[in-house]
Amino acid sequence: MDNASLPELAQHAELVRDRVRHVAADIRALLSEDLPRFVERELKRGFVENPEFAARLSDERLAELKAECIAEGERGRDRVLMSLEDEALWFPATLPPVENRATIASNTALWAAVSGIAESVHALRQRFGYPTLPAGDVSVEYRPPTWFIGRRYLPTLTEKYWRLLAELEELHSRAGAIRKESSKAELTRRWEGP
Repeated sequence: MDNASLPELAQHAELVRDRVRHVAADIRALLSEDLPRFVERELKRGFVENPEFAARLSDERLAELKAECIAEGERGRDRVLMSLEDEALWFPATLPPVENRATIASNTALWAAVSGIAESVHALRQRFGYPTLPAGDVSVEYRPPTWFIGRRYLPTLTEKYWRLLAELEELHSRAGAIRKESSKAELTRRWEGP
């Protein structure tokens, strides 16, 4: 595509955007499975790591907590997935440096929406009387999963996502260069004209 015309570049860019949309759909599907599990994992971890708190929780209250983990995990997941429907999040105006593209969290606007799932954990911790986390403690933070979820693997999807965005950026750059050269040629013709 070295000598591609503007329409050809635009067509290719649209194909790349479609591929990004497909990767985004796969990432959303992966998150759809993992986000509710994150809520449960974190509340279980907080339960197991705090024996005094766990001893005070009756079996009935524990059963209620487990049911709320499922319900709140699903609500939190739905909130996150709804915000991820905003296509603009998937197409940042500027890409991070190449060395920062190892994780999907490098898309800060996108990851801010995803990491909102931690609010569900904090809400349940507070509602059920978990010990207060020390100020500045970020131990309850959703991090990009590095294991297979379903048949999807986020590190591979992330690599594909950044590669496609870099390709799209290159296509836009080439189209801009063609437009600039075309404008220069037109202005030169006009200057040298009658």
